[in-house]
Amino acid sequence: MNVSSLVSLPETTSLQEMLAVLRLHGVRARHGNFIGGSWVAPIKGKYFVDKTPIDAEPLSEIAFSSSADVDKALDAAHAAKASWRHLAPQPGQRC
Repeated sequence: MNVSSLVSLPETTSLQEMLAVLRLHGVRARHGNFIGGSWVAPIKGKYFVDKTPIDAEPLSEIAFSSSADVDKALDAAHAAKASWRHLAPQPGQRC
């Protein structure tokens, strides 16, 4: 997100207009879990509402992950390890 585009908004910009700018720059209305290279909904389907500190209005829904979601993410990480472990580090990358 380019912060300068947010800073240059006129003072009369409403919260809804600011949220539209955030959405334009990639802030989604709902965030799932990033597992196995894809965004997925939480297994139990629960989300919590993240609110803007400006006036406590809803900003985004965030996955309320359970232990089953953590297990799914760990399984995906362990499965990916087999292919990742043989990759050489990129120049300038720390091991």
